Amino acid sequence: CPKCVVKIRFTRIFVFDYFYIKREHKMDNAVSDLEVKSCVDTSLSNNAENKSNTNVEDPYAYIEKNGFTSEKFKIEIRGLPKYYGMGELRKLLNVKLKLNCNKVKSPGNRSKWVYACFRSEEEKGVALEKLSGLVWKGSKLQTKIADPAPDPFIKRKKEENDGKFNKKIKIENREQQIEAIENSTTPLCHMPYEEQLKQKWDDARRTLLNLGVKLVKSNPQLNDWIERQKSLNEGLPCKLHEVKALPDACNYYRNKCEFTIGKDELTGESAIGFRLGTYASGSIGIAPIDSLKIIPEIMLKTSKIFEKFVRESKYEVFSPDTLKGYWRQLTVRVGTQTNQLMVIVGFHPQELAEEEVIKVKEDVKQFFMEGEGSKLKVNSLYFQFLSRRSKNSEAQQCTLLAGEPYIEEVMCNLRFKISPESFFQINTRCAERLIETVKDLATINKDTTVLDVCCGTGTIGLCLAKDSNKVLGIEIVSKAVQDARENASKNSVDNSEFFCGKADEIITSVVKRVKEDKLVAILDPPRAGLHQKAIVMLRRTENLDRLVFLSCDCKSALQNFIDLGRAKSKTLFGEPFVPVAAVPVDMFPHTNHYELVIYFERLDLAKSKRFMDSVDSSEKMETNESSCCKEQVSNESLENADS
Repeated sequence: CPKCVVKIRFTRIFVFDYFYIKREHKMDNAVSDLEVKSCVDTSLSNNAENKSNTNVEDPYAYIEKNGFTSEKFKIEIRGLPKYYGMGELRKLLNVKLKLNCNKVKSPGNRSKWVYACFRSEEEKGVALEKLSGLVWKGSKLQTKIADPAPDPFIKRKKEENDGKFNKKIKIENREQQIEAIENSTTPLCHMPYEEQLKQKWDDARRTLLNLGVKLVKSNPQLNDWIERQKSLNEGLPCKLHEVKALPDACNYYRNKCEFTIGKDELTGESAIGFRLGTYASGSIGIAPIDSLKIIPEIMLKTSKIFEKFVRESKYEVFSPDTLKGYWRQLTVRVGTQTNQLMVIVGFHPQELAEEEVIKVKEDVKQFFMEGEGSKLKVNSLYFQFLSRRSKNSEAQQCTLLAGEPYIEEVMCNLRFKISPESFFQINTRCAERLIETVKDLATINKDTTVLDVCCGTGTIGLCLAKDSNKVLGIEIVSKAVQDARENASKNSVDNSEFFCGKADEIITSVVKRVKEDKLVAILDPPRAGLHQKAIVMLRRTENLDRLVFLSCDCKSALQNFIDLGRAKSKTLFGEPFVPVAAVPVDMFPHTNHYELVIYFERLDLAKSKRFMDSVDSSEKMETNESSCCKEQVSNESLENADS
């Protein structure tokens, strides 16, 4: 019957789960429930290793499932110009041509071709028609219909079965599972802490070596200055200080964890923990977190207590391969200095009626307020909808079930509000060392105005406020700006202002408020780095000569470092910024990650060249004088010898 099978590529026919078929295809009386159930049982018996009733053999089966995927409406655009930006391309598609492009995917930087996805067959057709033969930046574009991308999980499984990849080592006991989760989450946990710090310092050194090469390539005028710095800093473009760390506080330091709710890969039971790998790598199993050194006891206790609730619930855990299930994520935030606890329960509503969802919320509230979960003394309890297409890291709307709308944390003797969406450094004590490092590198004092870019809830700026003249914070998230203002008021910090908007759009107007020349910018962007437009605006800001860049992922932020020092052009005004000093701060013990703090200063190339010439001249004079002295001594020695 065509209503209980799905036609997919290569003309292969697969049978879906009985319940999935019944719901998605709305079967009529032509096929009885018994016939479909029998069909499914036969399919399963032919492949006993399948753990899911959905088709796990074909990586394109997801396309036919009910639900939107833009992979159905994808085209390929070729013949792109040599120089273009993804922002420019999106503007062409959606602003100029009004194509309503849902997603643009590029195989690499400045690729000559990209994929463009749309929301319907009609929109795809319009795009093919408008883009084919269009001349953009002197290049004639070509288009064609593109095949959808395969499901990465199914593709990897299939490749393993076909022998194209080595199969994963099968986890057969708890010891192997513990080893796997430790290697995945805290790979340095068994390494002596001094060795961890040495490894991170070496990594920071490699980053700076690479930066020196890239800076000269992007701005050849910096060559003499870079070479001079290398001679002073053991081959590096700037001074690299020792790693700052807190050896007595390197365990159980995380104040936030997002735990996945799924199936224990070893036992098959519902569990709360961390994934052993990514979906694309072929892993969807959960491993316990008891052995991890980075998670405080209250978080472990919270996860274990709620795990029991999930196991007793009539609702199944969410499965990323079948896209079924309800319980999806448990987020726990802790005030490590205040002992306050926030719990956020992530739930996929699927097709539940509103009354059923309300009942789920009531059950969760009752469990934490009156049931077994009450022993945790939760200060703030939230319920969060996480839809099928959302990633775990995405912050979707949260509903307060009980308690206060926020918890508090103390840092640098200030008290900060933390709401569900607020960004806050995950290691509170080391964050104090981080702020201390920023202050020392930038020599912040009462004459300094601090421009805090990507300020979040204002933690860094407010902690520096007492030592500076004024703090101006810029943040794109309105709720974070609101929290920053409340944090300033709560701590009686009256020399701070916070502004909501994109950094590249409001930097100029914000900086106009600064009358003093001593302005220093603090850049603490997300992991991916700062938008290039923001870098352009910072370069244009005339009274900004110093900035401090905080990066937890130097590979992602490297382009920002390069753009700060890039040669001036028609679109990039202002003298370049060059690195002067760098300090690694170990914010994430037992992992490969750390925070690299780099202090930049604006370099006046003309003055720098005159200075370098004068240095070279004085060095030559010293060399000549030394040679003359040596020659004179030699002649005197010869005369004495003759006599």
